[in-house]
Amino acid sequence: MGRTGCLLLFSAMLCGCVSTSAIDDQQAIAIASKTCAATWAKTLQKEGGAWQVGPSEWHARLDGSSWKVWTGDEASPVLLMRVPRSGRSSTACDLRFVD
Repeated sequence: MGRTGCLLLFSAMLCGCVSTSAIDDQQAIAIASKTCAATWAKTLQKEGGAWQVGPSEWHARLDGSSWKVWTGDEASPVLLMRVPRSGRSSTACDLRFVD
């Protein structure tokens, strides 16, 4: 194999290592659900409450390079998290307190 062939093969292998597959809406919801439960559920339990957010309460919409994942109404969500299309998890789960 010539130098050009080796370079093309190496480039193809490198591209495969760098790229990450995009996640779908159900994977984004699973990540948000897990992350929000890990943060807010512990807080609620310390206060004597219970975490009662089921998988069917989540919604997801692709918004640029991330999934917008929320519970409640999209315009005023109760829980909101942005999950990158790469699936890398974030620890930021926003909770809107309702009076």
